[in-house]
Amino acid sequence: MLKGRAFLAEQRNEEALENYGRLFELVPGSPVLFENLKTITEQFKKYCLLFGNVEDANRVFSQIEEIYKKILKEEPGNMIVSDHLLFLYEVSGDLYSKLGSIEKTEENYLRDLDFLKEKLRIQPGNISYILKQGEIYQSLGMAFYNNGKAERHCVSSGRRI
Repeated sequence: MLKGRAFLAEQRNEEALENYGRLFELVPGSPVLFENLKTITEQFKKYCLLFGNVEDANRVFSQIEEIYKKILKEEPGNMIVSDHLLFLYEVSGDLYSKLGSIEKTEENYLRDLDFLKEKLRIQPGNISYILKQGEIYQSLGMAFYNNGKAERHCVSSGRRI
């Protein structure tokens, strides 16, 4: 875990995530690892917002998603992993929205909704999933609204997106 943190401190995100992937294989279900990966996700969002780096976001968020999906493949009912995967989709959707990439925003939120739809098929009536769906639809609607608003502003000021 220290090696993963050292890589993060040096902005070597891919290597850090490879280490976390291996750690999850060695210590499955470790709450500390899940919280660290959640922290990485939040910190990386801030980094990408600061530098406007969509390519790194695509690469790193895909790696984190693969870690979660690999665990879910082995443990489909793991609620902790499901919650963290939903969090990843929300963070990445919000990031792309703030960076003005409506296509990637939509892609992430729709992936989130598909995941929730599958979870609700397995657990119909799960209130937390139903509420989460509502939040995602609201976030997606705001992203589309803000994107249209930004386009109108650029057209009126003579700039292009």
